[in-house]
Amino acid sequence: MLIRYLGLGWEGAHHAWSDNGNSFTSTELLKHLLNVFILIEVDELVPLGPPLSVSVPTMTKIKPLETTSELALELERLSGERQSALNAEVYLKKASCQEMGEGNEREEQQQHLP
Repeated sequence: MLIRYLGLGWEGAHHAWSDNGNSFTSTELLKHLLNVFILIEVDELVPLGPPLSVSVPTMTKIKPLETTSELALELERLSGERQSALNAEVYLKKASCQEMGEGNEREEQQQHLP
């Protein structure tokens, strides 16, 4: 019943387990199942998607930035140059280590644990 109420949005399918501290008996819940729930299940159409509550938050409107500053462009360019220089330095270091017999490219591709 709860799946039909929450998942499909069928308001009439809901029945609480208790009310004001008094639990409903199994007979009362069975009566609701037979007299109300099954009839709703026959009459209601299954929606294509889950129901959306009214309180769903919406995306805030963010004003797009018009232009990128020169400082940001310069920082991006320098970052790219530093990355290229670091890659070249690493490549040269690996090549010199391999020439001295300290590891090789295939060894680095192997798993460390069996």
